[in-house]
Amino acid sequence: IDFLRRELENRRQGLCPNTPHYFREFEENLQSGIDHCRRLADRFAAEEKDRFLSELDKLREKFDATRSA
Repeated sequence: IDFLRRELENRRQGLCPNTPHYFREFEENLQSGIDHCRRLADRFAAEEKDRFLSELDKLREKFDATRSA
């Protein structure tokens, strides 16, 4: 997510040659990865699952904030 944020900022400044398609694909892949991890959490013990899902929620919030910035 930090990489994406830096790349988007560089793109806004004209310092990144990546296309909008690249960023859409990157965001889709990142979103798919978060969703995949959420599904894997069902295999964890309850306490670990709650902590893991909480961290995923934080990542999702950071991701959403990066996308809307």
